[in-house]
Amino acid sequence: MAKNNVTRRSFIQTTAAGASVLAVSGSKRVLGANDRARLAWIGCGGRGSYLSRRALTVDEIEIVAACDLILEKANRVAEYVKEEENRSINTYVDFRKMIEKEELDGVVVATEVGNHAKVVVPVLEAGLNCLSEKCVDANIDNVDAVTRAARKAKGIYQVAFQRRSDIGYRAGVQAIHDGQIGDVAFMQGQWHWGGTGHVGGWVGNVDISGGKLNEQACHHMDLMSWVMGNIAPTHCVAIGAITVDYKNPYRHQAENMSSVAWHFPTGAILSYTHLHGVPDAFTGEKSWVVGKNGGVNLLQGVIYVRGQEPKPVSDKAPSWGDDSVRGELIEFVECLRSGKTPTSNAETARIATLMTLMAEKAMFRRDQNSYGPGIIKWEDIGSTT
Repeated sequence: MAKNNVTRRSFIQTTAAGASVLAVSGSKRVLGANDRARLAWIGCGGRGSYLSRRALTVDEIEIVAACDLILEKANRVAEYVKEEENRSINTYVDFRKMIEKEELDGVVVATEVGNHAKVVVPVLEAGLNCLSEKCVDANIDNVDAVTRAARKAKGIYQVAFQRRSDIGYRAGVQAIHDGQIGDVAFMQGQWHWGGTGHVGGWVGNVDISGGKLNEQACHHMDLMSWVMGNIAPTHCVAIGAITVDYKNPYRHQAENMSSVAWHFPTGAILSYTHLHGVPDAFTGEKSWVVGKNGGVNLLQGVIYVRGQEPKPVSDKAPSWGDDSVRGELIEFVECLRSGKTPTSNAETARIATLMTLMAEKAMFRRDQNSYGPGIIKWEDIGSTT
């Protein structure tokens, strides 16, 4: 396969957020009820290639191009298309050339978190519809840049917090919003992992991931923000730690343990732990919501109302795997057809991402390159949107 001489550094420098708008205006086509959405992929690594495989199970989607700094990765997506649909697509190492040359209805962005704004902002400014992997970005300035671009954009911006596209999770949140457990008083969540406790790959680099809490646990912050009606918390108390020895740590190494609490204007509290390297018996997720009259286990889709037997909130159990990913892709196409705002959009994703970055800011002393306890107010995180 062909090699490329584009370095990641030069790519980032030439596609920085706020760069001039690309000389394209996006697709002029009105997507009809029977038209397949012509989508291109930007970022074809592990997550990007997985998303492309899921997209190939959706009849309404046609993958027409793929781009990655490492051409072999883009070619891998092309191979998937060839295997499944017996047709060829073009591959690129420069996404700007791709969206200038291809006739597209939308773009799927699956780069590293810290490179989201560098791609999403130019794509939106070009008038294209965009489905970007979560979360919005790895730092607050870039989150603000994407938010501004999305607010001005002619196209749709959807963020891949796929729980919002899942029937089971939607039913659980709707039950809460309908008042079935009364006013929300407390939320508790966790995501605990076994293994050695190491946070490997680029995810371990705070500068590119925003920290492990941001890159991974943002799914749960989005879920609880959704429960709260997408309002911002007032305060965050956080403590993080690195409890393992890294042979070659990043300059700003991500935490592998954290415990965080957010306070909301209503008085509700969200308590959350995100741990790596725990015994297998301590692993797993938790998403509990406690109201004055009962509670909902969002992970299992079960509601508990005082004086009543527990019962499922939906015939379909919650899922955040293959089915929910497929669901978010289908929702993206539906929004392209209808012009409706996705359930996971710039405003909702902004809150969830800023919540995790708020916690990172509270617990990480960047000037000292160390972790510890801290408290911060929402108005002090530095967001300008």
